[in-house]
Amino acid sequence: MSVNYTLQRMNDLNHEGETILVPKMILRGRYSSKELAKEMEKYSTFSRSEIMGILTLLSEMIAYKMANGYSVKLDEIGTFTPALSVRKEIETDCQTRTDARHIGVSNILFRPDKTLILNTAMQCKLKKGPQSYGCLHTQYTPEERLKIAQTYLESHEILTVKIYEEIAGLRHTQAASELKLWSRTPESGIGCHGKGSHKVYVRNKAEMK
Repeated sequence: MSVNYTLQRMNDLNHEGETILVPKMILRGRYSSKELAKEMEKYSTFSRSEIMGILTLLSEMIAYKMANGYSVKLDEIGTFTPALSVRKEIETDCQTRTDARHIGVSNILFRPDKTLILNTAMQCKLKKGPQSYGCLHTQYTPEERLKIAQTYLESHEILTVKIYEEIAGLRHTQAASELKLWSRTPESGIGCHGKGSHKVYVRNKAEMK
């Protein structure tokens, strides 16, 4: 099965005022753990519930090892590394304290294994999709995009700008600006933690109406 791609015009960071064309895959959607377990059941002797149990245990063990100061490498998948930042409530203090009480894990960085990249590339058959040399135009209204973000956070602890780009169909700058706006709007039910490249967005249950 072939996958469509499109070309988008982006600013050239090495040459101010110039633009370059960058290929971007047009994703069909997002696979969940349950959907993966259903597929994996067809090719193994494990039941779907057993596979889900293994995935849950794997997630818990990765978190446990990272919490104890390790990065975790899964062969042929990639490496998970915890990232730290000063907690949100401390960032605005005039005298920011940097002892252990005021610093926490704010993100998990993932670096894919070369084998995963190679296997994906070997199986991927690309086909040119709709031509687009301008900005990526989303098919959703702002209200629909807010609902998409809220729904995602109902089943996930955090939402990053990168993930929001994919599920809402936005370019990075617009996705970042929109999430920042909603995090400052109490009625949206979306807040944020971290700073700079470590900023993530979370669900503020008490503020959702």
